[in-house]
Amino acid sequence: MLYRVFHHHEHHGDECHDCGKTINRSGPAGAFILGLMLAFAFCPESAIIYFGMMMPLAATHSLGALAPPAFALASAIPVVLIVYLMATASRHTMTLSLKFRHFQKIANALIGTAFIVTAIILLIR
Repeated sequence: MLYRVFHHHEHHGDECHDCGKTINRSGPAGAFILGLMLAFAFCPESAIIYFGMMMPLAATHSLGALAPPAFALASAIPVVLIVYLMATASRHTMTLSLKFRHFQKIANALIGTAFIVTAIILLIR
């Protein structure tokens, strides 16, 4: 895998870039399959816990039917919170960036004026 990351000279067609279009055409089922694949790719421990512990518990315990949804909520809540915090931080970062951009224009004008005044003073001496 690292070989492919660092060696970009492989030539390939556009079919590998059309995955998003394929998922978009397939609708909710495609999104579900993509989410399932990402969950298994990035969280194999979670899949082992879910299918190795939650499903047998759901099959054997009287309240076991509540275990899979409880596990899903408990594992989704931190992700949702982190995404919310990232979105909020991103929005605040954009606002701050616009304020800095305004400040930068003023600072550039002031510093440019200071350099011109300094050059004129040095030329007059």
